[in-house]
Amino acid sequence: MLDLAGVTPSNQAELSVQMLPGQTVTVGSYVSFKISSKKLGYLVLVDVDVRGHLTQIYPNTAALARTKRTNGNLIKPGNPLTVPLPTDPYAGVRYLVSPPNGQAMIVGILSAAPVQILDLPDVPAEILGKPDAIVAYLYKRVRELRVPDEDNQLRETKWSFDAHPYTIQ
Repeated sequence: MLDLAGVTPSNQAELSVQMLPGQTVTVGSYVSFKISSKKLGYLVLVDVDVRGHLTQIYPNTAALARTKRTNGNLIKPGNPLTVPLPTDPYAGVRYLVSPPNGQAMIVGILSAAPVQILDLPDVPAEILGKPDAIVAYLYKRVRELRVPDEDNQLRETKWSFDAHPYTIQ
């Protein structure tokens, strides 16, 4: 049994992720995301599909391969970010809603230290359909990660989370 007792995701940066056009989308439509934060940090967006499969959608690996910038996913307080945005160094993608239908989730993860890729396991079947448990699970996994500092020493970092379920019709 998965133990998530006492796991409460932090959002000290007051990270906010909005899905545009809204929380109900249809297969074949395009979506974007408006993100804001009250603290400086490095943004990663993860999509959790109906089956619990995780896909990092921002920054994506194709965009990372095209740019050498290590701070392209840096978000600054008071400067909301829209993803995708044509002027973004990680641009060149569009987010097309695809099957299966049902409840999915977008998760914004903000790191105080430079991070561009998060390698996270898929969501266990026992917590599918339970948004709070999914967020707690992901937060627990992210807190286990260590980020290299300027001396290449692996250190803990501060994380902020914002997550929103959405429905695919």
